[in-house]
Amino acid sequence: MGTFFRIWGEPLGPNRIAGYSDPVLTIIDGVRQPSVFDPSTILLSADQEVTIEIGFDVDPPRSTLPPGY
Repeated sequence: MGTFFRIWGEPLGPNRIAGYSDPVLTIIDGVRQPSVFDPSTILLSADQEVTIEIGFDVDPPRSTLPPGY
């Protein structure tokens, strides 16, 4: 994930995403990561669901796409 944001020219870390500064909540496959988790370390893989939130703490969305998309 960090490579994508570097190519995009935007910061990504535990307290910053793009132009926003606030604690970042990261959810991987429905599991909330610790508040100190650095989302730039996520290695993206097929069928993995990643949610990155900043600000309000809401339930993670669940994908309705079939496997492989």
